[in-house]
Amino acid sequence: MSSPKESEVSEKLIDYLIGTIDGFEMESLISRLLGIRHGEGFECLGGRKDGGADGMFVGIYQQRNEHYVQISKESGAEKKIERTVKRLREVGRNPKAITYWTNISIPTRDIIEEKLTESLSVTVRIREKLSLAQLINENDDSRRLFREMFAREIAELSKQKAASEGKKLGFTSDPTVYTFLKFEVGDRHKRDNLTEPVADAMIYWALRETDPDKNTLLSRGELKKKIAAALPGAQNMIIPNIDHRLEQLCRRGAETPRVRYYRTQDAYCLPYEMRLEIAEESIADIELTEFVRKSLEDSARERGADGKSRLIADIAISVIYQHFFEQGLVLAAFLEKRLESISSQEQVVETELMRSLDAEAISPKLYGVALNVLRSFFYSPSERQVLFQKKLSRTSLLLISLKHSPQLLEYFNGMTGKFRLFIGTDIIVKALSEYYLGGESKTLTNLLSVARAAGAQLILTEPVVEEVYTHLNAVNQEFKNHYAAREQFITPSIASQSQRILIRAYFYTKSIGKTRSWSSYLGTFVDFLLLNSRNIEAQAQLQAFLVKYFGFLFLSREELEKGVVLDNVNKLAGSLQNRDPEKNAALAQNDALLAYAVYAQRKLNNEVAKYDGYGLSTWWLTKEIRILSYTADLVRSNGTPYVMRPEFLLNYLSLSPKANLTDEARQLLPTHVGLQLGQHLPDAQMEKLLSAVEEWQELPQERIEIQMSVFADKLKHDRLKRYTTELDMSDFDIFNQELSALKESLRLEGKS
Repeated sequence: MSSPKESEVSEKLIDYLIGTIDGFEMESLISRLLGIRHGEGFECLGGRKDGGADGMFVGIYQQRNEHYVQISKESGAEKKIERTVKRLREVGRNPKAITYWTNISIPTRDIIEEKLTESLSVTVRIREKLSLAQLINENDDSRRLFREMFAREIAELSKQKAASEGKKLGFTSDPTVYTFLKFEVGDRHKRDNLTEPVADAMIYWALRETDPDKNTLLSRGELKKKIAAALPGAQNMIIPNIDHRLEQLCRRGAETPRVRYYRTQDAYCLPYEMRLEIAEESIADIELTEFVRKSLEDSARERGADGKSRLIADIAISVIYQHFFEQGLVLAAFLEKRLESISSQEQVVETELMRSLDAEAISPKLYGVALNVLRSFFYSPSERQVLFQKKLSRTSLLLISLKHSPQLLEYFNGMTGKFRLFIGTDIIVKALSEYYLGGESKTLTNLLSVARAAGAQLILTEPVVEEVYTHLNAVNQEFKNHYAAREQFITPSIASQSQRILIRAYFYTKSIGKTRSWSSYLGTFVDFLLLNSRNIEAQAQLQAFLVKYFGFLFLSREELEKGVVLDNVNKLAGSLQNRDPEKNAALAQNDALLAYAVYAQRKLNNEVAKYDGYGLSTWWLTKEIRILSYTADLVRSNGTPYVMRPEFLLNYLSLSPKANLTDEARQLLPTHVGLQLGQHLPDAQMEKLLSAVEEWQELPQERIEIQMSVFADKLKHDRLKRYTTELDMSDFDIFNQELSALKESLRLEGKS
């Protein structure tokens, strides 16, 4: 029986393990690997008077005994090769070729090869980091040799990895998502109360380096951009409140204004007194941070870090910040004695530690020193270290409340990737009206785009195509009957009073020169002549445009009816018409079909009773809620409603194309504002979060997954939930606001 095939060794593991050995051990390893590759064609010269070379090629590889191999871990490949060639010639050898092996990456390898080949009259080949990985993974024998040489180190790393991943069961093994969902479900009737104090704190932070004497000011756009970069979760929570808070902070009253506005430059800065106050407030936190850094350095020195104690301290504090950013809720609960224990693998982000240490080429001994320094910091901290931890943990809890958490972003992006959303007619009409708006004002268009990018299936159903087509015809008739004859007298301001959002959008689009006429405006979406003549081909064109522009998946009426009892649909449609005399028969039939189709699709896709922590995937995305009053029995018999509020996506899925946390954002915590932000977290909110952690700890994994699914589905449909950002489907003022902003922008640029 043949032995099992050896799996490839990762480059990261190779890089780390090679970094733990000295030059003699690496010479032995590469010589043996070359022996496996070339067999008798390679001869090791180590331990003999080799003239500076570590090996040579013989037999068919030989160039009259003139092709040598040099192996080194040292930097400075060029000088090393020159010395080797010189030494070989001094002992009577006549090298014609030399291959230099190293574990160091050499970006200018080709330049050095060409230069030395010419200057030394020797063919020089350099094999560095990537080539070494390829040599190790050449075949099963070479991989086996590598693993045997590092058996002890690999076993230890595997043990550490197994320990750190032993409890890793998706989002159930960490309380962050469970706690957040429970808090959001319970906090239904009031908007977020953190917005104003956090917005103010972030404004002060963004303006901290301004100085009017040096003409260092920040425009409104620059200020928002800086805050959004540092706090991605602020994109749809804090940023919309910046204008209002700037107005309040600049207002002159009994007190000195906290922010100053320079009208000529249209920019902002902090007054000297405020900058001085921030600097003074920072002193205590700076001193605390420096104390912690010094204590870590002392701890490293006591554990034998020798001359590397400062480096170990710097790396340790970087890992501490990273870990509070990643696991702030767990650490806060542990500090407040809400969790009984946390394993060292969970307390210390070892992968981050290893990455930091690898970058510095630290030995396994110093890795152990750094790990023990961190264990001491978490398990037996001094009084001031505890104070530092509590400041970090409170800020971490506030960031979680603001959805500024990697676990939450990953969770909601993962959930969105599972969605199958029937897009409502109202959503599509509103999104079409945004076609010519500026990027940030395309609220629904951006929302659909981000959802699709996250993996959601956005489904355009045949009944909805029919409704959008009917809507365009109705709008066209209204325009011809009430606007066409007096169009030249209608300003965007007057048009903004129209009940038809597409008519309001048209006059805005015309005012900015993006379209010349009503026919050309509607022609953006469908052939106007076909629409105007009510040619059925117009509906096919409209369907094609919607699929192409929004990336929708099309579902025919026949496919939509799969698994649906049509008699039930007809009964509901009749009920809708009876209770709402204004309800069009076709619209009533479509609404009834979509409601029943959601439940049918859930069953066909085995979503029911899955309870994977994400909740159900198939929903009807719409702001239309009148039908809900007539379908209570349908919902009661199926358990979970069928309509998803668009606000759910709007508030839990970042509107930024990059729904992640950038490296710049991770730098917020190690600043004075990072430590001070936590003071804005109400004690009552902190208590709710920590109580939920205690509840999570008492539940088995299965119950956690079920509860998370229930919480998630509740948030998707809850009509009573008040969000920081609500979705206005009418947007009566949006086009005038856009026009005003455009005119102001042109004014500042000196254009007419």
